[in-house]
Amino acid sequence: MATAKSYWGIGMGRRAAFTLIELLVVIAVVAVLMAILLPALRICREQGRRAACGSRIHQQYLGIVSLAQDNDNQLIQIIPARDWAFPCDLAAETANALTRAGFGRDVFFCPSNPLQSVYREQMWEYTDDFAHCGYWYLIGSAEREQQFGLKGLDNHWVRSLHDKGGGTVELIVDQTFSEPGPGEKAVFDTDHGAVNTRDQTNHMGYQHRPYGGNVGFLDGHVRWRRFEDMDIRLQNVHDYWW
Repeated sequence: MATAKSYWGIGMGRRAAFTLIELLVVIAVVAVLMAILLPALRICREQGRRAACGSRIHQQYLGIVSLAQDNDNQLIQIIPARDWAFPCDLAAETANALTRAGFGRDVFFCPSNPLQSVYREQMWEYTDDFAHCGYWYLIGSAEREQQFGLKGLDNHWVRSLHDKGGGTVELIVDQTFSEPGPGEKAVFDTDHGAVNTRDQTNHMGYQHRPYGGNVGFLDGHVRWRRFEDMDIRLQNVHDYWW
């Protein structure tokens, strides 16, 4: 009995514990799993933002079309009259009409761009004449076309809902811009955005390279375009891609 008592005493006195090597193995496994899962999670979140962004572009399209229908189907009054207005500018009258119609301000800013969330109110109320938005509107008159020519066979400033080629003509596009310079070394963020604040490209990806952007067409459909399929379409203060 003494032997049995001694045996049970030793057995009950031990505490289960990991050795240092076992702990290191567990930590290494967790690190590997995190390295695998985090990029996948990042991609899933970005895909969700792309879908939300495409929905916002379509909502803007519906609002812009509604205003154009009240303007003899003409789109040129939607942008500011100033010659130097940027593609992201909406005339204040247009912006106010869209908000009165029930469109929230967030609709006009890309959900993938955190800086636009920070400076949204400052961008929207930048001047009494126009509001800066997080998308570009390829809308303009003949004078605007002469001042800011667009590159590409299918790219032109749209003037009317009746312009030809509605299924191929871009109307609203995601903001993708870079500082002027070689494409491989292009910088897609800046300390001097449209409202003299920090700004960046929508859908910014790994190592500050763009994933791409949504493109809304004159016939109302929206399509995702990879950055590899984009080109510089307009050169002004920055290089504008879509």
